[in-house]
Amino acid sequence: MKITKKNYKTAFEKLSSLIEGIPTSDNSEINDAKKRISDELSNQRSGCEELLRTNDILRIGVVGQVKAGKSSFLNSLIFGGENVLPRASTPMTAGLTILQYGEENSFDVEYYNSLEWQSFKDKDIEYAKHIADARAENPEATEDELAKEIDNALLAAHELVSKCSRKAESCVQKESKHDIHPFKSISELQDVLETYVGAEGVYTPIVKSLTINIHDERLNGVQVIDTPGVNDPVVSREQRTRECLRGCHGVFLLSYSGRFFDQVDVSFLVNRIGEQGIGTIVVIASKFDSVLQDVGNKFHDDLYGAILDCQRSLRGQMERNLASSEFRGSNPELDFSSGIGFSISHKEENRLDDTERNVVEQMRRFFPTFFSNSADCKENFNMLSSIDDIRENYLQKTFIDNKEKIIAKKLQDYFVGSTANIRKIVESRRERLQQMLSALNENDIKDLKNQRKQYLDIVVNISSDIESVVKRAEQRAEQSVKKALNGYSFNVSRVPTTSKTAYCNRISTLWRNNKSFSVDYEVVDINKLATNLEDGFKRELERINSLWEKESSEIIQLIKDTIGDLIAERESVDKEGKLNVRLLRNILNETIDSMQNGTTLDFFEAQDKFNEAVTSCLQGQDTVKTSFGRMEENAAKNEVLKSATNIKEQVQKSVYSLLDSMHTEVQKVVKKGREDCLAVLTDNKEMFISTIKDSITSYLDELEVSLQNKEMNISTLNEAIKHLKELENVLK
Repeated sequence: MKITKKNYKTAFEKLSSLIEGIPTSDNSEINDAKKRISDELSNQRSGCEELLRTNDILRIGVVGQVKAGKSSFLNSLIFGGENVLPRASTPMTAGLTILQYGEENSFDVEYYNSLEWQSFKDKDIEYAKHIADARAENPEATEDELAKEIDNALLAAHELVSKCSRKAESCVQKESKHDIHPFKSISELQDVLETYVGAEGVYTPIVKSLTINIHDERLNGVQVIDTPGVNDPVVSREQRTRECLRGCHGVFLLSYSGRFFDQVDVSFLVNRIGEQGIGTIVVIASKFDSVLQDVGNKFHDDLYGAILDCQRSLRGQMERNLASSEFRGSNPELDFSSGIGFSISHKEENRLDDTERNVVEQMRRFFPTFFSNSADCKENFNMLSSIDDIRENYLQKTFIDNKEKIIAKKLQDYFVGSTANIRKIVESRRERLQQMLSALNENDIKDLKNQRKQYLDIVVNISSDIESVVKRAEQRAEQSVKKALNGYSFNVSRVPTTSKTAYCNRISTLWRNNKSFSVDYEVVDINKLATNLEDGFKRELERINSLWEKESSEIIQLIKDTIGDLIAERESVDKEGKLNVRLLRNILNETIDSMQNGTTLDFFEAQDKFNEAVTSCLQGQDTVKTSFGRMEENAAKNEVLKSATNIKEQVQKSVYSLLDSMHTEVQKVVKKGREDCLAVLTDNKEMFISTIKDSITSYLDELEVSLQNKEMNISTLNEAIKHLKELENVLK
């Protein structure tokens, strides 16, 4: 019997009845199986009922990694480019935001409850202890440096607690408190939201979620859900995000064009979106202007050539990564967007913020013809944003126009998934009970002492083997870091110059009238120097990244093969199947998947910082003094030449200083890549060891208790297994 929309009540009642029919027992394996299956039934039933209860509302999730541009995207899509949803929120303080239709404009703030807030305070105490222990070993280090080794959940808790004022904490109550506030206009909403979800907002640390009700017919029957980001470090918020995704019928998956559709995005698509039965997916390559700047020198003043090349490259990358993944759904649709481009296109230049002005300046440098004046700027940035097309082609045509069809498909897929998920856990728990039954039939209590010693020896051996693997991986990673950094050779041998004529004026010392003269001199070629610097730095980062990808992939393969061999070796001598090998392999696979995130170095922030620094240090470095009062002409000419020489020397000094500082940035990124890659293994090392030990110890403890009343426990296990087999048959 498959669980369907029509029969789900009967199906869940029958399944629950079978579970309840398992007799109460002192056997912890039976009780654990009963609890886990009951919990899964409850979760799946809640999901089915929620979907049916809200099946007149189309829920569209906006998901993606931190800094993928989700808020900018929604500000453009819903709020006409105005920065209503604050872009400056950090991943630690960003909350879940739901946009929906309302007869009256209002927003509903949900705060953390006292239990959730206390968990943050407990983690903050743990954070302080970690810092104190680290400072004892390294008293000269700053807190930021010491915090690099601390788990993200502790960092998040510390940020929330440290930023929370007494006024804000007074809103934390036993049950989650809600505050509802009306607003008259978007500008009024914009002002007040900063208080609740802005980076420096008074109430930001304690806000769990935000629901904005807008009297906008486009949202009638639609909910748009802005999630905090993939891998949210706040556990309670992560759970709320999972619940919201469970109810989503479709998603916009935003992936930053600069690191488009990487392993984190693929994993999220497969494990989070796919598992929730979400079949309608639109991938948006966000911040598209950033990759156009990357190829700006290759396609100088050829905007459309650059667009086609970047789109072709990003599409190919997505297709390759999808093909090599375990994703089983329909291929997502793909579009390209610059959220900041939409904002720029809808503002006057005097209203642009610093980030927007920098983007305009960069695009003018690479594609001068297309951004030469205000009108062209607005037109081409609007074209790059694609927001009008996305609103029409996806929000309207893909989602809203197919609302009933999408909701029906989601329901069908979710019910099918519910059947499979429940059957999977039933099969797993039935197999464990059968292992216990076999052991009872084949063993006697007098043999147990020898078995316990034998298996605890296995734990010691595996622990030692895993410690050895960790050390080998750490040594290999350290060598790889040195190899990458030793090859760092980016430098500028000379500052390029070009000839220029300065038209100057002075006051005649004899007649006291204005006189003009010209001076030919060598000036720094700002555009060429900027291009040389940016291209050279990018090439060096690509070289280092390529080397690290190769080295880190080999480290991960070493770990996977070695630990996989250890598990296989132990499995081969565990003739009675007493080791929980399936669980060990699951932990290994999860560890390897997580480590993949460290194979690509996150140089994007460093490159952005470098490009901005180049623009800043070269600003105004191609001009000389042109007015000299009553100075003699020869003296004035010498002054111009001297000034030009000083400017060149100053530029060269600034460039060398910049390159030194960026070398330090590169070192930080490479070392962080090593830490991110190995942290997963180091963290999971104890999990491997404790899982093996707990698995064996609990098994032996349970076996000892069961053998003391062997006949009764055999009968109880047979009864439990019979019920689980009935469950499996029902779910076929």
